[in-house]
Amino acid sequence: MSTWIKAAGAPDSVTYRAKLNWAFTTGERQEVEIKGTETAVKAIYDNLKLVAGSQPTYDTMEYDPGRGVARLKLSKVVDNSESQPGVDEAEYEFFPVEYSKRPQHHSHFASLTTDQVSAVLKAAENPNINETSSGFTALSLELFRHLRYGVDDLTESGYALRETKIVSRRTTLQASYDNVNRVVDPPDISAINAIIGVLPGGEWLKKAPTVTRVGRRWRITQEWWLAERWSVAYGGTWLEFVI
Repeated sequence: MSTWIKAAGAPDSVTYRAKLNWAFTTGERQEVEIKGTETAVKAIYDNLKLVAGSQPTYDTMEYDPGRGVARLKLSKVVDNSESQPGVDEAEYEFFPVEYSKRPQHHSHFASLTTDQVSAVLKAAENPNINETSSGFTALSLELFRHLRYGVDDLTESGYALRETKIVSRRTTLQASYDNVNRVVDPPDISAINAIIGVLPGGEWLKKAPTVTRVGRRWRITQEWWLAERWSVAYGGTWLEFVI
């Protein structure tokens, strides 16, 4: 049987150096063990438990009064910002997204002027105008045919870049709400994820971030969507007024 022998002037408990372990799905974890008298170790356990629901110092605590020697095992996720201040690990994924565009908004008809598009839209709604009487040629006639045949939208594939950061509740990292729904430069990930490599060219729209819980940690997700050109309303160049 273990017995805690406390010499005069010795502390009531001893905290051992932290152990680290790492797994791909959970990241790095730190484990600390405290041994001492039952009274001293139980007091440490009770004190840490008081803040466990709001600002937890550790993710899990295991108290064992033992027989003569009490033990307290503490465990927490180590955020990258703790081991490398100012550096936040992120994982990047690449997804396809589908867009629906009205025919007149498709890049195929981008060379048509605003007046030409307006004339085609007006003619398409007039049952007394046909292809011959419209006077349209080439591209305008193609758009006229799309509209007359009831083509309401054209679909095309785009891209979405997703950034994921998984952190503990103790992290100082926050989701970024700056420039949401604005065209921005996406992160340069060519050196981080070689499978994705260099991102395709175009205009990237920053979407709203999400913060969700995953086990005992939190996931911050940010996406950027690529389009050939986003509207000037988003800070893009589509329908930009040029003098």
